[in-house]
Amino acid sequence: IDGGAGNDKLHMSADGVFIDADFTNISNVEIIDGASATTNLTATLGTNAAAAGITTFNFSDTGAAESLTVSSGFDKNLTVVMDATKGNTVSASNYTKNLTVTTGITDMDDTAEAHTLTGGSGTDTLEIKHTESDNPLLDNVTKFETIKLTTDGLDAWNSTITTADTLVAKDATLTIDAKGLEETGTDGKLIFDGSAEKNGNFTILVNGTAAHTATLGEGNDTFTDTGSGAVEVTA
Repeated sequence: IDGGAGNDKLHMSADGVFIDADFTNISNVEIIDGASATTNLTATLGTNAAAAGITTFNFSDTGAAESLTVSSGFDKNLTVVMDATKGNTVSASNYTKNLTVTTGITDMDDTAEAHTLTGGSGTDTLEIKHTESDNPLLDNVTKFETIKLTTDGLDAWNSTITTADTLVAKDATLTIDAKGLEETGTDGKLIFDGSAEKNGNFTILVNGTAAHTATLGEGNDTFTDTGSGAVEVTA
C-alpha cells in the first residue's frame, strides 16, 4: 500500500489488533483510525509504523475502551486523538519523540472512567478542550510535560484541576497552560489545586480577565498571569 501525497488514512474495517509488523509493506500513510464508531482498535506502533509514515492515531470505538502502545522504535512525533470512550490507554513509556494527546473535557471529567495516559522521554502534551465548565480527571496521567487547556469559545468555561502527587515525577516540571481558556468575550477561569504535590514542580500560565485561583504544591512552582484578572495564588 502506497498512499502517495496528502494525508492518507488506514481504516480498520472491523475490531482488531495492529502489530508493528503489519506496517511492513505500507508507505506514505499518515493516519490510523477505525471505519466506524464501533470499530475497536488495539495497536502497537514501532519501527515499521514510523517507516510507513504514521503521524496520527485516532481512537474510534465510542462504546468500549481501546489501547495504543508506542515503542522506542517509533521515531516520529505522534498525535493521538481520543474518542468519547471512557478508559482508553496510551502507553508510551519507552517512546523518545514528542507525543500530543487531544481530548474533549467530557471524555476526561470526574464522572468518566479515567484514561490511562503515560508519556515518554520526549516533550509530551495533553490538550483538553472545554465545551463546558468541568473538572479534568488526571489521576492516571503520568510523564507529561504540558497540560494545555482550551475552549470552544461559546462561553466562559471554568477548568477545575485538583492534582495527585503522582501526576509529576520527582524533580520534574509540569506546565499547566490555561491561556487557551481565554477568548474575546469568553474568558474562562482556572481553579487549580496542586497542594498534594510533594516533590515535583508546576509552571502555571493564565491570561484574560478571569479571577484565576491557584494553590501551589511543595516544589519550585511558578505562576504567570499575562492578563488583567484579580488572580489569587496560595503558596
